[in-house]
Amino acid sequence: MIFIKRYKKGIETRSNIINASKSLFYLQGFNNTTVQKIADLASVNLGLLSYYFKTKNNIIKIIFTDFYENLDNIVCDVCNKEEDLILFYMAKERVAYNIIFNNPNNLRFFKETINEKIVIKIMEEYSLNNFININKKNGYNIDINLIKCYSALETGGSVNIIKKYFLGDLAISYDDMVNVLIGCTPRLFGVDNDSIYKYVLRTKSLQKDIDSSRVKLLI
Repeated sequence: MIFIKRYKKGIETRSNIINASKSLFYLQGFNNTTVQKIADLASVNLGLLSYYFKTKNNIIKIIFTDFYENLDNIVCDVCNKEEDLILFYMAKERVAYNIIFNNPNNLRFFKETINEKIVIKIMEEYSLNNFININKKNGYNIDINLIKCYSALETGGSVNIIKKYFLGDLAISYDDMVNVLIGCTPRLFGVDNDSIYKYVLRTKSLQKDIDSSRVKLLI
């Protein structure tokens, strides 16, 4: 009984820390949020916070991982991944960018963390998982090491495009940038340009029916 109570208390404390972090990241930004501020808002001491999350980057990992996982549910409502996995992932990415870029607080957080190694690692792991699933589902039989190269290539390219967009080095609209980003996956699998264009149009249509308000990056 004592163990169960401690376990439940631990889950509650961890959740409080994550929620406090999300609130502060949203309201003050990542760079202006210290671990002390998180500890104060979560009503825990620094030692206990460090026990659950050694750094702010560990909290970032939870935030983005949960974000991508929660997106699955709302996209599944309008797009069956069993029927077309590539379309599903493209629609999911479009919704993700919409949630991030159309909220100034989310966008500030994303801009401040896009250079963090943990964020790039999360993006690459997400991409790798997607590629493995597509490879298996569509029967491409591509070697796993080549799949890893694909995921690294897509992640590095996507991050570079986003950073150049933020710096104003790309004279393209937000919509064009997203079209390029979500079109990377089918291109790496050899899908022709006409089919990719149709995919992009379908993701725009699907987005209209997806209730993105059900998923939060922060709060």
